[in-house]
Amino acid sequence: MKTILISDIKGEQESILVYGMNFAKYSNDNVKVVHVVDPRKHHAVSSAYSDSQTFEVGEKLSPKAIINREIDRARTDLDKLLSSEASRLNYPLRVEVSVTDNSIEKQLEKEKQNEDDLLFLTSAKPDGTVIDDLEEFFQLTNSFKNYSLLIPPGVEFKKPEKALVLYDFNIKEDQNIFSLLLFLSKYELSLDVVDVCEKKDFIELQVKSELWKQTAINQFRSRDIWFSTNILEGDNYLQTIVDFTKRNHFDMLIISRQNPNIINKNVFSTSGVKQLINDLNIPILLY
Repeated sequence: MKTILISDIKGEQESILVYGMNFAKYSNDNVKVVHVVDPRKHHAVSSAYSDSQTFEVGEKLSPKAIINREIDRARTDLDKLLSSEASRLNYPLRVEVSVTDNSIEKQLEKEKQNEDDLLFLTSAKPDGTVIDDLEEFFQLTNSFKNYSLLIPPGVEFKKPEKALVLYDFNIKEDQNIFSLLLFLSKYELSLDVVDVCEKKDFIELQVKSELWKQTAINQFRSRDIWFSTNILEGDNYLQTIVDFTKRNHFDMLIISRQNPNIINKNVFSTSGVKQLINDLNIPILLY
């Protein structure tokens, strides 16, 4: 497994790269920081000041000159941050860094060609530095179908111990959830797999959750995976999840991007994820 940290080094918010490096140390993964300067976003402008001997004040910079300047600045900023954090980690973490003039889509395609088993880690509040917004990131995750971890800016890393997995127990068979459990087994997490329903559907869904749990236990009997199931009563799906997460102090929320019922409940949407990020301020894993 390789963790791909999508850089936000030039953004206005606190960078999530420090969190990413700590997460890579904890998970013992290889890590690569990817920063792109997208040529589509840069056009010729007049230089407001001279930051080298190459350009004079007021001289019009070509798109290529602007891109080269942005690449140099990003490399310098990344080197400062990564060097500083590496000394704090006191751990021989090998970090690859790629700063290129490319689109983020093409760069991630290139990374996936080199290694298919990737975890994308990015800011939960992208500001246009590399990724414009959550909508663009959702399109990327749907294209590549890798696990993706959204990190709220400013959140300090702590070893995750409890994770809440949103699930739909009405589904007859879903291999994605079992693949997820297998993926999460390396992190030694305690998992609570939950669904939300109205009072009239509670007993039926409770029975279905117990049947699912027995299937999962049989499938993972030989592995160290700790999980429970819960059916939550509530008319407002998102608010019920927020309240339950806060009350039980979960460290991470896990959402399927493929489950149609989860999507229909407005969870995997820009507005739904934004609400969860703002209300909970914890990492969100998309699978």
